[in-house]
Amino acid sequence: MSHNNIIRSEGRAKVAMAVMLIGAGVNIALDPIFIFGLGMGMRGAALATVLAQACTTTFIAIYFVSGRSSLSMRPGDLRLSPSIVRETLAVGASSFGRMVAGSVVVVTLNRTLGHYGGNTAIAAYGIMHRLIHFASMPVLGFSQALRRVAGYNYGARQFDRAKRALRISSVRSTVFAAAAFGVLIVFARPLVQPFTRDRELIELSVTALRTIALAFPMVGVQTMGATMFLALGRAGPALFLSLSRQIIFLIPLVLVLPLVMGLNGVFVAFPIADVLATAITVIMLLREFGRLNRME
Repeated sequence: MSHNNIIRSEGRAKVAMAVMLIGAGVNIALDPIFIFGLGMGMRGAALATVLAQACTTTFIAIYFVSGRSSLSMRPGDLRLSPSIVRETLAVGASSFGRMVAGSVVVVTLNRTLGHYGGNTAIAAYGIMHRLIHFASMPVLGFSQALRRVAGYNYGARQFDRAKRALRISSVRSTVFAAAAFGVLIVFARPLVQPFTRDRELIELSVTALRTIALAFPMVGVQTMGATMFLALGRAGPALFLSLSRQIIFLIPLVLVLPLVMGLNGVFVAFPIADVLATAITVIMLLREFGRLNRME
């Protein structure tokens, strides 16, 4: 994971993409062979994953050893530098907080869904989550690009270009998110049906998907805003925005709304949390733009 990000930071986006495709491709190819062909079940799935990671690591090692990278790896480079460690921990705290928040949300959701809707509700959320995650991938791609472009220009004191990168990525990611919103709303049933044949589960999954996707067009601005603070090295605001949607808004809403609305309250909590988190993001970005204008 770390070396793939190093490759991406060199501007070698195609190589970084190839690394991910190799791992995914090997995993997909080996899964049916080990799980069904060799009858290994879940053990086969685990083995396929490990072998895919080994292939990815080997490819990365060859890339650096062959001299294709502009960087060279020497044992002396592995000494810890206190200043770099501090900066790494500060900037990485945002991503770490987002991952921890995601785990807390999953635990809370599973317990709440199980209480109000049983296993069917938990399964419906699992289906919806996979579809939403897939629809979010273009937005995550824009955020990866913004982090580097804005960070490079901010470091070079090209503040106007950093702000322009945010505007462009925000507009384009919002367009993608709006298009994905239309697909999720209109084609919710065809998208859900490949996951299950259970009619009750299909109906509940369609309802959950359409409800949770109501504020999906706002995801672009929300994601770009948090990414922009990360690119500028503003660890505090980046961490706050990473936690705002899931911890500050979503979890309280998931716990409170079902008391009034039942199971539907769990699903309604998502678009409300998105609206509130986006509003906070826009306010903080406007203040940050003022700071950049003064520096300019």
